[in-house]
Amino acid sequence: TLGSILWIGSTGLGILVFTDGSLIPSFGPLPGGWIETATGILYEGSGEVPLRNGAIVGFAAAALLAVTRGLGFQAVLRAAFNSIRATGVALVILYLAWMVAAVCRDLGTATYLSGIMGTGTPHVILPVVLFLLAGLIAFSTGSSWGTMTILLPLVISISYNAGYNSTGLVTEEAARAAGLLLMTVSIGAVLEGAIFGDHCSPISDTTVMSSIACASDHVDHVRTQAPYALTTMAVALLIGYFPVVFLGLSPWAALGIGAVILAAILLLKGKRVDGGEAPQSGASLSADSA
Repeated sequence: TLGSILWIGSTGLGILVFTDGSLIPSFGPLPGGWIETATGILYEGSGEVPLRNGAIVGFAAAALLAVTRGLGFQAVLRAAFNSIRATGVALVILYLAWMVAAVCRDLGTATYLSGIMGTGTPHVILPVVLFLLAGLIAFSTGSSWGTMTILLPLVISISYNAGYNSTGLVTEEAARAAGLLLMTVSIGAVLEGAIFGDHCSPISDTTVMSSIACASDHVDHVRTQAPYALTTMAVALLIGYFPVVFLGLSPWAALGIGAVILAAILLLKGKRVDGGEAPQSGASLSADSA
């Protein structure tokens, strides 16, 4: 998959050039700096072709490994057919999820929720409000990218102006620094809130595909992953945004303290799952076990 992205993206940007029908490309000039070139390759190379190539190679590798372990070729084809048939459920769920997302988009749900926030939100709670608002929009629409696209243009101006006018500082440099600081924290709040809401949303395409790919009940998948996301969200709010905005805690200190608290929660509350006995080495695989 990554190889296809690099090949297609480099060809699309003109970094790899085929001349005179030659099968061996030559290297062309870079379209910009290294950052612009790397992001351009990822943008040009993304799409269904790399996913298709990766799926074909993945199926071939899985089939080869299964045959070498004793599974018959007909059993491999039967398992592949059952997997294709199972994706029909994913297509139905995705189609219904897209319908709900389209209704929310036509109703202007995201615009309405962002309009409620307005410009009168106090600067000290603005990042927290943006975090929760982005999570609510992403959860309702099932799209983190769509949430970022809608909120970020509004957030940049609102947060900068709120920070610029927050302290009544007399110097222009201090006011600009306060505006830039609040704007940076607010942008991070939107990004994190959008990812959190998308991760918990039952109509998110990534959530649907995760449950289908693991042959898990979709509702069970959403219900069991929610505690992990909620725990991380709570630590981000209580250890990150509140202390940084209200108490002036260093963001680096907040990151370190939050990491320690998450590790402590995992060690104190986490439970080891008994996966059962592993199969004997060299044992043949049956079609049912596959």
